Amino acid sequence: MAITVHDYARRFNSLTKRVKKTALPVMRASSKEAKKQIRRDFKSQGLGRALWGRRRKKKSQRVPQLAIGRTSTKGRVGSTLISQFDVTGMAAIIDEGGKIQPHFIEQKTKPLSFRGTNQFAGLSIVASEVDHPGHIVSRRNVVDKNMRKVEPKYLRAMEKALVELATELVG
Repeated sequence: MAITVHDYARRFNSLTKRVKKTALPVMRASSKEAKKQIRRDFKSQGLGRALWGRRRKKKSQRVPQLAIGRTSTKGRVGSTLISQFDVTGMAAIIDEGGKIQPHFIEQKTKPLSFRGTNQFAGLSIVASEVDHPGHIVSRRNVVDKNMRKVEPKYLRAMEKALVELATELVG
């Protein structure tokens, strides 16, 4: 019995759909776990801790958003499924390094209040406008580090799912 190219293509497409149906949930679960770890790492140290790690004294206190978005795991390039993270805003500056330009910070509703440093240590300073001198932020590679941590577990889960699919198809 001979198999035609059309039959082969149909079987291949069917198998590809089954593999994607098996692989996508594993990819999504691993991405969710990686995102949790990335968020935890951002909040635990350095500038990220100052912005997102501590509890706000007042509910009205504005905090920059920690924006970590996962690009669609359904995206395809050839026969490769892709899952990656896009980090934006302040989180991107912390992850990739960069420079915060000098700028003025103006009060929105209430006067700005903060603790003094250096010769003003211990004093409470209140101002309607602050001249922020800018800051150079060193690269921390939060996303890459955490993706490397999650990768072995992800690969084991993917291998298990694909072995189960293979035994189901063969046996």
